[in-house]
Amino acid sequence: MITWAEFRQQLRRSVLKDIDEITWTDDQALDFIGWALDTFSAHTAMEKELLVTGVTGTTVPVPSDIYDNLEVSGLLYLRKGGQTLYIDSREFPEETSHISYRTWQNVIELSHVPETGSTLHIRYFSYWPHPLLDTDLILAPQWSYPALTYLVGSFALGPVGIASANINQWKDRTDSGNPEHNALRAQQKWFLQMYEQEIARYPKQNRSHYWRRDGHG
Repeated sequence: MITWAEFRQQLRRSVLKDIDEITWTDDQALDFIGWALDTFSAHTAMEKELLVTGVTGTTVPVPSDIYDNLEVSGLLYLRKGGQTLYIDSREFPEETSHISYRTWQNVIELSHVPETGSTLHIRYFSYWPHPLLDTDLILAPQWSYPALTYLVGSFALGPVGIASANINQWKDRTDSGNPEHNALRAQQKWFLQMYEQEIARYPKQNRSHYWRRDGHG
């Protein structure tokens, strides 16, 4: 993993060609990397576990950074002492002592109040956290860095970048015989193609019942 400052320097030097920060500000670069990380989550999201203690009711908020459907790709279980009780995702049966859950909008609804003293574990897939400080790490896998730089480049050439920049080296001259009258758009399209080419080298994350493949649940 590398820090946001290190990643941004590579990005400016090798993709944006803006090492002197003439075209894009650091704040804009923060926007671009955030959008890129969110987009990349569709291919590979972050594995995460949230622990909730002191649950006294039957509702718990769905994690705010969740990416995928909890009932499809998540896992819930209760821990108390050395014992583990897995919670099934299903419509509540009319009569059963076994706890289950379902999600409704942004709420996890439990069929029963957890036993006092137990901790609720929620395993799920989340969006990748956005860096805020220069020292923040880019937590996406290292193999994704080239793809992310191209995706950032594509976002940089979008409406935000165009509105704030005068990129003369990418302007088209109609008398040059170039059939593309918007060279900036062509460059953006190339960046997107490079992003897709890079991530295609790695299998897309299979999140469906992921945790259960490890024998959980």
